[in-house]
Amino acid sequence: MPPEPSTPPSRPRPGADLRRRALGLDPSSGTVAPAPAPSPAATPRREPLAAALARIPDLHPGEGVDGRPSEPVRVDPAVAPEPSGPRPVATLVPSAEISGAVVAPPPEPEPDPEVGAGPEPSDERPRRARRTRTAPPPRPPWWRRIAFAVALVVLIAAIPALGYVGAQLIADSKAGSFTGSSANPSDPGFEAPVDPTPTALVIQKDAEGVPTALTFLSLGGADGGGSVIFIPLETEVAVPRFGIGNLKLAWEATPRDQPAAGIERLTSQVALLLNVGITETIELTDASWEQLTAPVAPIQIQNPDALDLGFGTTVPSGAAEVPAAFVGPYLSATLPGQNDLARLVRHEALWRGWLDQVAASTAPDAVPGETTAGIGRFARALADGPVDIQTLPVEQAKDPANLYLVDSSAVKRLVTEAVPSPTAAAPGTRFTVRLLNGVSADAIPGEVVREIVGRGGAVTILGNGPEFGTDETEIVYGDPRNADVAKLVATSLGATGSVRLDREAPDTVDLTIVLGSDILGEATGGAPGSTVATGGS
Repeated sequence: MPPEPSTPPSRPRPGADLRRRALGLDPSSGTVAPAPAPSPAATPRREPLAAALARIPDLHPGEGVDGRPSEPVRVDPAVAPEPSGPRPVATLVPSAEISGAVVAPPPEPEPDPEVGAGPEPSDERPRRARRTRTAPPPRPPWWRRIAFAVALVVLIAAIPALGYVGAQLIADSKAGSFTGSSANPSDPGFEAPVDPTPTALVIQKDAEGVPTALTFLSLGGADGGGSVIFIPLETEVAVPRFGIGNLKLAWEATPRDQPAAGIERLTSQVALLLNVGITETIELTDASWEQLTAPVAPIQIQNPDALDLGFGTTVPSGAAEVPAAFVGPYLSATLPGQNDLARLVRHEALWRGWLDQVAASTAPDAVPGETTAGIGRFARALADGPVDIQTLPVEQAKDPANLYLVDSSAVKRLVTEAVPSPTAAAPGTRFTVRLLNGVSADAIPGEVVREIVGRGGAVTILGNGPEFGTDETEIVYGDPRNADVAKLVATSLGATGSVRLDREAPDTVDLTIVLGSDILGEATGGAPGSTVATGGS
């Protein structure tokens, strides 16, 4: 902080003797000194009080000590100021009459040309800075004011029109929108989004929290049913890295104090293996299985091998019953020399028996828990329709002996049937398709959709083409990087039309396919606006 400027010290006030002498008083007695006889040649004259005060050092008229205003001069009746020049004899006034009276300074006379008026008082006080007045800006001319008012009125009136134009641009924009211009399913241009197939991964854990089994679930259409796929824990991963070659090692590579991270890694690896996005991850323990199966237990199964579960409980081979408290141990048990594929046969037997008993039960709580999420939702939906239960197509490797290799072609066919409307397991793992019927408003055949899904695509929009009666199937893409995929799909579908790049194509999908009669044949007059059932319940 800068130091404050110091104030220069004021000069000390003169002493009393000096001031008496300056006023013409006798310093010793304090009385007025006798005035000398006036000179006949000089003109009698009284010295003004202001001139007398000006002769006192550092004391000006109207100023006191340290720059403060001085008090009016009080003259003692016994003391009279001594003029500096000839003056008439002063007449003393009794002190009783003038004691304490304030003597006002007499008016200053005109300066005498022969006798100087004495030194003029000097004013050493700083002068105030003169204020500079700025002239106001000139007023704009009248025509400019009128033009501004007219422009303001026009802009305000244009707000509704601009809002309408903006809404139309958003509605007709191809970026971030899939909706066509028609709301009637039987009209050309009608489009609708496709709901992804609901999927889930069930991870069964033992008492220590270690995964012992993986089960992939997917739901069918509104009529129920779906698929159940068992995945061996030692199946190879889609992209081996950092010494992690199978799903079990992917879990073991996660720190034990981060179980959530291990579950997430295991789920993502299964998704990449199947090339399908997984909607939910469900963790089940022995206690969870007991709670789930208790309403319909014991579970009636066809047991492939006799199994001793301990505690005096044995499950014989063939027709058998599994109490709810032993469902978890039954699924986790292994026999000496038995591989994981043989153990998954028991999983298939128990899931079949459980879902059959849930379907046959009339109890509203045949499956406890939520009805819109989790295992409660999936078990109810699977029990309501036909269920396809399989083990992932794998074969045991010779080196190392505990690794299962995936049959890629068989897995692709299985997943295509199990998940008719998949999502990408990770960004870029599937190309998206806008599939339109350019022949009529009939339903697009399911085999066309499955062909696209089998090639690694995902149909996200279904609808009608911009016009009906199209002869040749046309495939349009907006990104040059999708040229090879577009050509592959055209060959796979048997399209005879053009495969072209269109920079104005919607960027919400990778490919837009307008099916013609070369693939669909002639119009059959089916139900207008019907689409392939690809959503879940």
